[in-house]
Amino acid sequence: VEGVIGTELFGYVEESFHPVMRACFDRVRRTRDPDGYEVEYESPTRGRIVFESRVAPVVNDGELVGFTISAADVTARKAAERAIVESEARFRQLTEAIDDVFWLTDWRTRRVVYVSPSYERVWGVPCQQLYDDARSWSRMVHPEDLKRVTRAFDTKAERGAYDIEYRIVRPDGEERWIHDKAYPILGASGEVARVAGRGG
Repeated sequence: VEGVIGTELFGYVEESFHPVMRACFDRVRRTRDPDGYEVEYESPTRGRIVFESRVAPVVNDGELVGFTISAADVTARKAAERAIVESEARFRQLTEAIDDVFWLTDWRTRRVVYVSPSYERVWGVPCQQLYDDARSWSRMVHPEDLKRVTRAFDTKAERGAYDIEYRIVRPDGEERWIHDKAYPILGASGEVARVAGRGG
């Protein structure tokens, strides 16, 4: 630590990173708002490494007097995100060719990130309705089944134990039976990142 204090920051950073770092410092200097940047490089021992840094202004009596900088190795997180994207692409390719309804939900935000086109045929409403409001499907569940279905989804979907049959009432008044199942997709640290489902 003693050899670092008082020395030039950029002397400790690979030269190819300097432009993105300087751009970030300039943004923070101009806006006085925290900002960040991401850099990656090839390590001879670990392969591709990704670092994420946050830069925050230090202000004294209204004047910018310095910056605080934090950095974190986000290689594992980035790899997990890429794996999810790749699995979702394969998921889409599969579901486009099957008549059943497939859906994919971001479990943290509870937003629908994908629903197959067959949703429109089975449920009788545009897929966009589900993207705009992830709970819109529940308004079409038969009133006699609604409480049972929503409780089961909220408590069982992330455990892969959601396997249920229920009725829906389409906008045209037609009643249909739906058999719905859900499967958790885990992130790098074992948490539920996505919940995928199949119904029809």
